[in-house]
Parts: sequence; C-alpha cells; structure tokens
Amino acid sequence: MAGSDLEICNANHELQVPSSGAHARVRATEAGADAALAQFDHTVLQALREVQTTLSRYAQDLDRLHLLEQAQQQAELALSQNRRLYQSGRTPYLSSLDAERTLATADMTLANAQAQVSQDQIQLFLTLDGGWDAAAGRSDTTTAR
Repeated sequence: MAGSDLEICNANHELQVPSSGAHARVRATEAGADAALAQFDHTVLQALREVQTTLSRYAQDLDRLHLLEQAQQQAELALSQNRRLYQSGRTPYLSSLDAERTLATADMTLANAQAQVSQDQIQLFLTLDGGWDAAAGRSDTTTAR
C-alpha cells in the first residue's frame, strides 16, 4: 500500500507543477486574440470613417444642389421678366439673350449637380456594403421555391 500512496503523491505533484511551455502557449493565444481584436477595432473604425466621409460629401452636395435649384429658378424668372421687357421694347435683345445664356448655364450646372448627388448615393450605398450579396441570396432562395 505504501507504493500506491507514493504513486498518488507523485501524480498529484505532477499535476500541480505547470510547465512553462503551457504558459507560453496560453500567452501566445491571448496575444493572438488581442491582435485579432485590435485588427477588428481598426477595421470598424476605418469603415466608420469611410461612412462619415461619404455622408459628409453627400450632405454637402445635397446642399449645393438645393442652392443650384434656387439659382436655376431665379434664372428662369429673370428670363421671363427679360422677355416681357424686350417684347414691350424696354430692353435690348442682347439682354434677353444674356438671360437665356444664364438659364442654360444654370440648367447645365444643375444637371451636373444632380448627377453628382446620384453618384454620392451610389457611393454611400456601396460604403455601407450595399447588401448586394444578401439580396442575391434572397432572390436565389425565392426562385428555388
């Protein structure tokens, strides 16, 4: 019996002494988890920055679009008034032509601004990941039924 007691004592002693290799593996695993968490945080912060930048550009372009819409409406009003003045003989034809040119420029600038806002909407959707894969997956499962 004394021999079996000795074996139990040795077994307990071996279990209580952790190896430095096991500690190193635990520390390495923890370091890997910390690195993965740091990379995840970096990725999330970068994505948030991209969304913020895209939203800011979109908001600025929307504000510009509204101002250009007002300018275009003012150019239409000026042309209308200028035509009436020309028809009544109060202003020269050159003034009417100038008002038409101003309106044409305002129309072109407004169209470009509308195109830019559309591009901003697309960029925002893509920055938010667009959900392209999810939408494709849903249509595939719906078709299969």
